[in-house]
Amino acid sequence: MEKNFCIYNNEITKIETLNTAPIFAINDYERTDIRLYNTHPLFLASHLQNICESMKKKGVTIPQQLTFANIDHQIHRVLNVNKVYKGGVCTLLVFWQKFPTQSEPAYCIFVKPLETLQYNFSTRGTELTYQSESATIYPFVPNSTYSEQEETFSTNCIINAKGDVMGTDRGDLLVIANDTIHLHEKTEPITTIFAEHLARNQWKTQRHNGIPQDIVANSQEIIHCGTFIGVQWINKLTINNDEGRILGYDYTKQIVKEFTTFISTQG
Repeated sequence: MEKNFCIYNNEITKIETLNTAPIFAINDYERTDIRLYNTHPLFLASHLQNICESMKKKGVTIPQQLTFANIDHQIHRVLNVNKVYKGGVCTLLVFWQKFPTQSEPAYCIFVKPLETLQYNFSTRGTELTYQSESATIYPFVPNSTYSEQEETFSTNCIINAKGDVMGTDRGDLLVIANDTIHLHEKTEPITTIFAEHLARNQWKTQRHNGIPQDIVANSQEIIHCGTFIGVQWINKLTINNDEGRILGYDYTKQIVKEFTTFISTQG
């Protein structure tokens, strides 16, 4: 259900009044969507760090308002005015005009409730497809962008020019091979922090600038991980239209338990 109010540069604003605001004529922007868990914005510091780093690379001045304390406060303001008291999605959009001259960045915060607070784990699993000839190949930048989707039981790999796996359009991949969890070097905040949790609990992890195709092809198990899906089991791997291979579940069961413990400490 859509809500009527947003935050626009620290002010509670009716969304309908933004129709003539610069937000709908922006030249450039940074956006991240944040999972709200019992109204707590999960991994807000990491989301803000990612936005600020991207703005610095573009040579854009970071607004003074874009601090953890202020954004956390503004998120709770917009939650209260929209009467969202449990789970939800918070969209933080920082935008600026580039032409004819560059303007000072502004920001908006929107919120949308979710029906369920908890992450749900599906034992049905998801099929992962690696298609080297027809896959979408482009630079991979995890931005945790939320889009409302029906529950899906298949997803496609995003690969680089070498054919290495970067992730999927719905999140990151934890590829288990030789008893090691292999990940891309750039992952969503939830995956990054969860992987650190796993490493502290004696799981062996290895980062790659693209997970090599042979590691994916010979994997024992694969787990999907993302801001809005939590962790999900990949039950079948199909490579270049082969018959597909059923993947194991033993490690996945342990990692789901680890994730449940991990996420319970974040709210």
